[in-house]
Amino acid sequence: MTLHSGLDEKDMRILYYLDTDARISNAELAKRAGMSCEVARYRVRRLEHAGIIKKYFTLIDVSRLGFMSFRVYIKLQSLKPDLEKSFNKYLQERPDVGWFSYVQGQWDLVIIVWERDIYGFEEFWLDFVQCFGAHIERHWTSIFLQYVHFNKRFLLPHHAKLRVYTVGQSKQERIDDLDFRVLRALSEDARCPLQKLEKKLKQSYKVIAYRIRRLEKTGVILGYRAFIDYSKIGFSYYKILFSLHNVNAAELVRLEQAVTRIPNTVYIDKTIGGADFEAEFQCRGGEALRPILESIRREVPNLIRNTETMEYYHEDKICYLPPIEPGEVKKKK
Repeated sequence: MTLHSGLDEKDMRILYYLDTDARISNAELAKRAGMSCEVARYRVRRLEHAGIIKKYFTLIDVSRLGFMSFRVYIKLQSLKPDLEKSFNKYLQERPDVGWFSYVQGQWDLVIIVWERDIYGFEEFWLDFVQCFGAHIERHWTSIFLQYVHFNKRFLLPHHAKLRVYTVGQSKQERIDDLDFRVLRALSEDARCPLQKLEKKLKQSYKVIAYRIRRLEKTGVILGYRAFIDYSKIGFSYYKILFSLHNVNAAELVRLEQAVTRIPNTVYIDKTIGGADFEAEFQCRGGEALRPILESIRREVPNLIRNTETMEYYHEDKICYLPPIEPGEVKKKK
C-alpha cells in the first residue's frame, strides 16, 4: 500500500520503530518491519536523505540533572530575512535552548529553555532581549512541571502499543565526566553504535554499555527517538490550549485519560503559568483534528469551556542535553 509522499506501509513501520527506540538493531528493525536487513538499511538511508528523518535524539529527563524547563511563546515584529538568519543561529547555538519551532496562530515562535533556576532563565532572557528585543511584540512564559511524551502510535495505528515518557519533577541524579560524555554523544546521534562510541569516547564498549544501562535505570535517559519532519509525510502538528471550568480532580483525570487514548496525541504539557490543560497532536490536517477534539469534548462535556489551536509548522531544533558545565559533574577517581 502506497501512502502520502511515496511512502508505503513498510516505511511507516520503520519510522514507528525508530521513533519508539532509535537504538534498535538493524536486524531487529528489519524483522519487525517485515523485510531483509539490506532493504531496511536502504529504506532508512532513503528516509534520512529525503530529510524525513532529520536526526536521532536521546530523550533525557533534564530534571534528573537538576534543570528546570521554561517555555516562551513569542510574537515577532519587523524580523527581516537577513536578521532572521542571525536569530535562528542564536537559538541553534545556545546550549540552554533545547527546542524551538515556528507557529501559526496568535504567536510566531515557541522555545524551550533548560536552566538551573529562575535566575538562570532571567540571565538567558536578558541576553535574548538585548539581541532581539526590538523584534519582540509580546511574549508568554511558563514553567514545565511535567512534559509527557507519547510514542507516535498514528504511524502504525493497528499495531502500535502505548509508550509514555515523562520529563520533569524527578529526583536529581549525580553523573560524572564519562556519563556526561556518553550523554553528549548520544544527544548528537542516539543511533550511534557502541563500536563508534568506543572510538569517540576512548573507553571500551563494555564500559560504555554499562554506563548507558545505568543512565537508563536511574531515569536520566528515558528513551531514544527519531526527529521526524512530519510535514513531509502529510501530517500537521497542532497545539491545543484547553480553557476549563467546573474543574475537579476526577474530571481532570478523565480528560487526561481521554487524550492519552487518542493515537494522534504526542504530548501533554503540565505547566505553571500555561493554559488550564495543554495537549499536542499530529494528524492529517485540520479536518482530521476536528473529530479528535469532538471526541474529547464528549468524554468531559462539562469541563471544557473553549479551546485555542496553534500549528507548529517548522521545528528547527531538538536537544535534551542541558548546558552542564565541566565543574558540575563528578570527577572520575
